[in-house]
Amino acid sequence: LAANHYWKTNATTKDFTSFNQLPNANIICKVVKAELNKVEMVLENKSSTPAIGVRLNATDEKGNILLPAYFSDGYFTLLPDEKKTVILQHDGGIAPVKVQVEGYNHVSSFTTLNLPGKSPSNRLAGAK
Repeated sequence: LAANHYWKTNATTKDFTSFNQLPNANIICKVVKAELNKVEMVLENKSSTPAIGVRLNATDEKGNILLPAYFSDGYFTLLPDEKKTVILQHDGGIAPVKVQVEGYNHVSSFTTLNLPGKSPSNRLAGAK
């Protein structure tokens, strides 16, 4: 099942500048299940405004983006009070420590991952 959101331009301005007037959304990210190479999380929009262009990044302790990291969904919209389950899969080399949540009208936030068999000190070294 796919979900697609299409945005129409404002009839007066013929552009999307009205997005700039949106209040900030409050997205909460909770880890539901953490395995060595796979993390299941639920994102929820706790605000009364849609969260536009939400995307996720797997990062190390310093916030550097780690690749390859595959999310089951990316660049999506969360309506007010909507929840979305997203799965992160990564190669087993350097395990991600955090998930960064970004969005057009969401101030970037981080959720710490507690992966089994990885302590913060050996994650960056790529130890297994």
